[in-house]
Amino acid sequence: MTNPELSTAIHSYKHAVLAYLNFDYWAKIVPVAEKALKTPHRDTGESLTAGLLAVDFLTWSRQVQRGKEMLATVERVADETGQAYPEYISNLLKAYQSCIKATDYEKAYGYFYRSWATGPHHEDLFALKRAQVMALKCGRSDLIHEAIAELYKTHSFSLSTIPFMAGMVSFGLEQAGDYSGAERFIVYISK
Repeated sequence: MTNPELSTAIHSYKHAVLAYLNFDYWAKIVPVAEKALKTPHRDTGESLTAGLLAVDFLTWSRQVQRGKEMLATVERVADETGQAYPEYISNLLKAYQSCIKATDYEKAYGYFYRSWATGPHHEDLFALKRAQVMALKCGRSDLIHEAIAELYKTHSFSLSTIPFMAGMVSFGLEQAGDYSGAERFIVYISK
């Protein structure tokens, strides 16, 4: 059974990140996640997801210590319940552990990408967007370029998000200062 408040907060947070809305929209996830992680009869999958999104917000808003504390809470809740979680949640947890604890952005990229690839909705691009950020942070824009190009070949136009993904990669390459890479990617993807 899902908690409507929790589901709405998760959806709203992901939308705010993908739509580049300001941090005021992002911050709403933290109190909802804190409450969900303390509730005895919680929907653990959604609670963990909300907790990880709160980790995301706290880290991006430079509240690193609070982000680490929230990550520790999420890990504790995951361990206490002893449940097996869907692969996409497990990969999301590993991604934040790699990013925050080990600052291994390339490893975090892999986990974020796998979280998206194994998730229930390929139209949900949040984890893929975070994979892009990790690829750029470790100086490997080629990782996300290759992943999206492969998705494009495999799915062609069956995913409605393909044009958004192509734009996301091109924009990311431009942000990283790789203007020729952005141009090459758009030319490649349009063939």
